[in-house]
Amino acid sequence: MNRNFYKKMKNYKEIKEFSQNEYIRIADMNKLNEIAILLEKRNELIESPFNWSNRFNGS
Repeated sequence: MNRNFYKKMKNYKEIKEFSQNEYIRIADMNKLNEIAILLEKRNELIESPFNWSNRFNGS
């Protein structure tokens, strides 16, 4: 956020609350990214045995 936004906020308490909410939102996004990466890895593990069996069968 730019400084003008903080200047428009009336007092320190509002700024502090906003900052905490913003950090929480950022933390949630990081957690969602971690979950997405784990799901991708899980899907690769689920698909890979089929890929291996196809390779061994020559198809």
